[in-house]
Amino acid sequence: MTGSNPKNRGPVRRAAAGILAGGIAASKIAHAKRRRRKRQEAARAAKNARVAARQNANRVGTTVRRASEAGDNTAAIRKPAPAPVPRRNQTGSTPANTTREETIIMVHPLLAISEEFLDAARRNQPEGMLQVTAEAAVLAQVMENFTLAMKYRYQIAQEHPVHLIIKEMYGVVHIAQGKVMESAAEIHPAIERVHAELLHRLRNPGVGEEMWDVSRNRGVA
Repeated sequence: MTGSNPKNRGPVRRAAAGILAGGIAASKIAHAKRRRRKRQEAARAAKNARVAARQNANRVGTTVRRASEAGDNTAAIRKPAPAPVPRRNQTGSTPANTTREETIIMVHPLLAISEEFLDAARRNQPEGMLQVTAEAAVLAQVMENFTLAMKYRYQIAQEHPVHLIIKEMYGVVHIAQGKVMESAAEIHPAIERVHAELLHRLRNPGVGEEMWDVSRNRGVA
């Protein structure tokens, strides 16, 4: 037997020590891989948390969590911003596939209303000059509403803890809106004045007036 021969004991011990050392090294390598994998998973989780925090920062107002979803100390949370409005698609309707999470992410009411105004301006196509004139008559009121809205934002900004320069910037926008309103109010009277004869003819058609329609007189010298 090898163990009974003193000459063979040295190599056997060295071989056993080598096997043991190899096993220990393999165990250390596996442990290092597990630690490295855990660090990578922790880094990914931290990155996802930062991304979620940035997305939450872009939301309007504050989402109030239920007391059952948060700790007892989160039951009383500050009041949310004014009731948000779901973002609408090009047809002006709320998408049917809106999920609960997507419903929470909403736009500011002022932005939602301005988008509806833009959509109405795109869809409205006057069929004749009487419609164009009528639209010009209400345009001044429309711009007056925008001017008043900016006036309210300017007044509210005076109560905010912002620098005086910022408050004055709100005032500059309000003054500019007022000038736009004044310009818009001049369009309808100008149409009535410049096209008075044609508008009178449209509003007071004579017998057989449709015969003067351009669409009925094409191709004739």
